[in-house]
Amino acid sequence: MDVLGVLTGKLTDLACRFVAEHGRFHPFGGAIDRDGEVTHLGVDPSVEEPERAIELLAQDLRAMDCDAGVVAAEVRITPPRAESPTDCIMLIGEERGGTVMRAFIPYTRDGEGKVVYGEKFFDTAPVRVLFVDQA
Repeated sequence: MDVLGVLTGKLTDLACRFVAEHGRFHPFGGAIDRDGEVTHLGVDPSVEEPERAIELLAQDLRAMDCDAGVVAAEVRITPPRAESPTDCIMLIGEERGGTVMRAFIPYTRDGEGKVVYGEKFFDTAPVRVLFVDQA
């Protein structure tokens, strides 16, 4: 599996665990270095704006000597074929000088409070956010 896929899988699992256990999460990220080691990244929880937290995580990623980075955040977005916005886990993944992807995993809670995940969907034209000017 490619480094971006490995890192995205690890952060997806962590984000799903946060949603299940805490109901939400603050944006966080991860990087995978040239030796395959994963480093987790976070920002001060006092940074309340998700866009600002994502930019701070992106700055940390750009400063590292890593092959790939992924940032996870909670967003509300309208999935394809849906009529209204829903909570989603958003994953922004980029390889330095390579692949760019943005995926969304919608979720709701059933009557018993259990998290129910919808079908993952992708941004068809993701914009480079993490490794800006390094394509």
